[in-house]
Amino acid sequence: MSRRVNGANRAVLTLIAVLLIAAGALGLAAGFGAFGSSRADGPVLPQQVRTFAAGTGWFWWAVAAGCVVLALLGLRWLLIQLRVDRVHRLDLTIDAQDGLTTVHSGALTDAAQDDVRAIRGVSGTSAHLRAEPSRRLVLAVELADYADIADVRRQLETRTVAHVRQALDSPEFPVDIELRPGQHGGRGLR
Repeated sequence: MSRRVNGANRAVLTLIAVLLIAAGALGLAAGFGAFGSSRADGPVLPQQVRTFAAGTGWFWWAVAAGCVVLALLGLRWLLIQLRVDRVHRLDLTIDAQDGLTTVHSGALTDAAQDDVRAIRGVSGTSAHLRAEPSRRLVLAVELADYADIADVRRQLETRTVAHVRQALDSPEFPVDIELRPGQHGGRGLR
């Protein structure tokens, strides 16, 4: 998900949380008598609202419809949050008349990970295909403490990226590489 979407989610959820906390605090304050004992012992809704709700037949249907709309909006938001931008299959078809050629992302990412693990100085790796903003392979490479970063980078560019592009028959296929330094665990830094 993009930073803009994450920022919008945080802002909306923060606003909803503030409103719910304020409503809960007002309810507790009224219940403990902060607005007078008559308000603490009385009903939550004023008499006019209770009379209108009891005397109007469509009122509860409108409330139910509003709740269904809110539930559907919440479900849609949840489904959007669960959607990922990873690709499961990569279509390599150039001309539909010649047939269909697809590569399963697992085959490509597993081969790329095996290629990266064979490089001296690499302690771990992960790879996945992304769809947004454009299709690309993303490699995260964890380096060992003794790794020669320049050598690892050179081998990644000349060997792994070249193998991926050759396998896909796409000399310009984008590959993002993230080099992560070894995890020291804080030893010796006290």
